[in-house]
Amino acid sequence: MSMNEKIKTQILDAFVAMSAKVGDCIPERWISQKLIPSLNPKEQAEVNGTIDGMKNEGFITVHRRSNMLDIALGQAGYDAIYPSDPVAAKTKIRTAILEQF
Repeated sequence: MSMNEKIKTQILDAFVAMSAKVGDCIPERWISQKLIPSLNPKEQAEVNGTIDGMKNEGFITVHRRSNMLDIALGQAGYDAIYPSDPVAAKTKIRTAILEQF
């Protein structure tokens, strides 16, 4: 898994953990206090680029509120974390379980 994919997965997993819908936000504070400390220095340097890439792909949108950035789940991100195809959902679950071992 590439650095960008790892960061992207962690961001999308944060949306899954909060059962997010399109438009629900993760505050910038989560990025600075949870995401970045969990990454090595090379990965930390890729965070902004990964966020920009996710924004360009429609996975997220970025909003500025009260001098802070919020990352909101976009439709493409929602479709990625909650696939409507039951076979794809089972495959994603199976893969996640097997990666635990």
